[in-house]
Amino acid sequence: MFTILAPAVQWGWSEIFTNKMVYLLETLVWQKSKDAQRKVPQHKPNPFLPEFMQQDPSLGDINKGLETHTTNDIADILEKPRL
Repeated sequence: MFTILAPAVQWGWSEIFTNKMVYLLETLVWQKSKDAQRKVPQHKPNPFLPEFMQQDPSLGDINKGLETHTTNDIADILEKPRL
């Protein structure tokens, strides 16, 4: 069910780290190129995002309506008596 809402969870840590390493290596190689030394560099590498990780615009903002709490807020909530 959760993979339908957020298909990106199909990737494990090994895929995420491998993707990050490849992006960083591509960036290092690009930084040494003549293109990167220009006044206005172009063709900067972008991280690879598979098709299933692209956010569907029809879903809207997945974080819309969520609240943020500090750890103290959470501790206060958990200390309240339960019925």
